[in-house]
Amino acid sequence: MKDKKAKKQVKVASALDEQTFGYFKRVEDVINEDDFEDEESRKLFVENVFTQVENNEVKLFCDLIVSRTMEKLIVYLSDVQIRKVMQNVEDHFCKIAMDKFGSHVLQSLVCVIPKAIRSERSKVREIDHDVEDLKSAEELFLSLCDCLKENLSELVNHIYGSHVVRAAIEVLGGVKVADNVVRSRTSRQSRERSNQSDEKKQFIKLTQGIHYHLKLREFN
Repeated sequence: MKDKKAKKQVKVASALDEQTFGYFKRVEDVINEDDFEDEESRKLFVENVFTQVENNEVKLFCDLIVSRTMEKLIVYLSDVQIRKVMQNVEDHFCKIAMDKFGSHVLQSLVCVIPKAIRSERSKVREIDHDVEDLKSAEELFLSLCDCLKENLSELVNHIYGSHVVRAAIEVLGGVKVADNVVRSRTSRQSRERSNQSDEKKQFIKLTQGIHYHLKLREFN
């Protein structure tokens, strides 16, 4: 009976196989120690880890334990690697946005997208021979905004998805949305009694930024 209980607990901790889980836990330890000899050694480490992440993003992002490793790794990804990750999860944006763990990783991706976009606009592109079919960072971010636009009514009321919407708004408008504007579902339900609240008006106004930028794209 105890053995069965122990197995169940391991399964809840991570849905990944033991080897994969162990690998990414070691990756997290290395990132936390941050004991690289130089920038080149860190870059090589990230490149090696990325080979294990690529094409496995969705299950890694949505894992209870490994999602934290993904959040930390994203900070060190190159512009091209960021674009590859975004393109690989493009068909799953909303699924990840509404996942308890994946939503945090997607927020981290949204936060690093501006750097990749600025790099493209300044025509400072990384040399990579495997990016011919790779969309630009701007195209991928606007694709995410399309997803948010199409599912906005559901996402703004979702306990996890609402935070991804907030992160996108901050990138689009260059503003920092106060934590008390986007809340958990429970808090929002209690707030519905006061439909004219300033916080609600502010949030609605900020969400219009998504629609505005998408309309601009239609004329380009």
